[in-house]
Amino acid sequence: GRISENFYSDERREKEEQQFLAERRRSLEKFLRRVASHSLLSKDQYFRAFLEQDAAEFNSTKERSKASRKSKSFWQWASEKSHTLQTKLGTPSERPRTEEDEKFEQISKYIGGLEPHTIAVHKHAHGLVKRSKDMVQSLYNVGVAFTLLGQTESGSLGQALGELGQCADKLSLAASAEADKESQFFEEPLKDYVRMLGAVKHALESRTEKQTTYETALADLNNKKSNLSRLTGIPGKESKVAEAEAEVSQAIEKVDAAKEDFEKVTKRVFEEVDRFKREKLRDFKSIILDYVQLQIEYNQKVEKTWRDILPTLQAL
Repeated sequence: GRISENFYSDERREKEEQQFLAERRRSLEKFLRRVASHSLLSKDQYFRAFLEQDAAEFNSTKERSKASRKSKSFWQWASEKSHTLQTKLGTPSERPRTEEDEKFEQISKYIGGLEPHTIAVHKHAHGLVKRSKDMVQSLYNVGVAFTLLGQTESGSLGQALGELGQCADKLSLAASAEADKESQFFEEPLKDYVRMLGAVKHALESRTEKQTTYETALADLNNKKSNLSRLTGIPGKESKVAEAEAEVSQAIEKVDAAKEDFEKVTKRVFEEVDRFKREKLRDFKSIILDYVQLQIEYNQKVEKTWRDILPTLQAL
């Protein structure tokens, strides 16, 4: 009995390692397909390098990327600059609320409500898959136990117990195949959507950061204009007025650039969220239908396996 258990344990460990590698491979393929189908990301230099460069070239690209990351990222720089300006200028300028702001708020609430429920669904899906995998071990153990018990009996009882052991072994194999399919077609896609929601939230945060930068630039412009207004008309302050006018001109350029950047990011965020919603509808339909079909087919196999042994048991 111990030899069989050790053999099964080693076999199961090897299978779990293979399943892990297969899952990573499927996740990578899914990620690459998603990036390749994206109009903007498919043109990214690092994505193209991953697809087109050989190992040596790609390692060189990664080293250059690591070196560039030692310096501050754009978002770190923008965040720090925004914080510095806010500290100096106070609260960013209150700009009129727009339809885009209303739409963004609705999107933020939608994603904020969707994420915890998606995480909960994945958690319970993982539990279902784990239960299926545990059933594989239990059915195998039951099969071995009945087979050994049948060997101690003679006649029809021994035969029936042996066939019952074989039946449990078949069910163990069926449960193993079912667990693999549930993991691939049910748990993994849900896990992928948990990751995607994290990416969507990051995209929303980028829009908020751009908004802060834009509103801070507006506040800076208002301060510069107030300073110019205060200096204008005061005798002997002509040089200061000229400096203030130059600062206002520079501030206007910064506002225009920040506004353009903010509007560009807003447009991109809305496009990506619309894309996410369309794909989510299609993908969740596929996930649910696949899972239901798996359950139907698996339970039909289980029922047939039990029905096949009924005549032997009824003949006792």
